Amino acid sequence: IVGGNTSGVRTGASLLELAYSDFGLLPKILIAPGFSQTAAISDALLAQAAKLRARVIIDVPAATTIPAAIALRSGSSNLNTSNNRAVACFPKVYKADVFGGGDDQLFWQ
Repeated sequence: IVGGNTSGVRTGASLLELAYSDFGLLPKILIAPGFSQTAAISDALLAQAAKLRARVIIDVPAATTIPAAIALRSGSSNLNTSNNRAVACFPKVYKADVFGGGDDQLFWQ
């Protein structure tokens, strides 16, 4: 996911820089669900967000309490929500078809 640019061959997050030339679109919301809570991945996405003027949605670990999530907002944590490009996603939200009728509902985990 982190990737890089080695001898002109891009991998991982650095591929986002090619979105405009390949598709004519600029990504504005960068996500890596389940992985963005890792410091290396959130740092790579934040570096790309700075280049693309985008936002990064960073997962807060599921077992994190609200006071702990607030304490993690310093620049030294992997959430790094002191960066104006970072948005902590807490609590985790998921969609589920609870009644089998195709009516998706949002739930807090």
